[in-house]
Amino acid sequence: EAAAAGAKGMHSASHIAPVNALDMGIYPNPTTGPTRISVTLPANASVSMSIYNAAGQIVYSESGKIYSQGYQIINWDGKGNNGADVESGYYYVKVSAGTLTSVDKLVLMR
Repeated sequence: EAAAAGAKGMHSASHIAPVNALDMGIYPNPTTGPTRISVTLPANASVSMSIYNAAGQIVYSESGKIYSQGYQIINWDGKGNNGADVESGYYYVKVSAGTLTSVDKLVLMR
């Protein structure tokens, strides 16, 4: 019982390092429109970014742009693939470069 008590929290997600994840940040967040997605790339890579609404539908995507190794900024103007402003709400930003992927939440307040 003492060993079990000492191991409490040992297997929580906060103690697990992400595997195959990019170092990613979103600023400002929450935002009223344009936002910057920062990523740190371990090597030159073709980067893709998709933004999903809370229902899991893609509202914006871009891919195929080559970014250099290191700290990079991807600007998003708050518009969907159709060119119209995206509505207020919760969104998920997914950035992939090679085998590395990260997802983070974005709050948009118009």
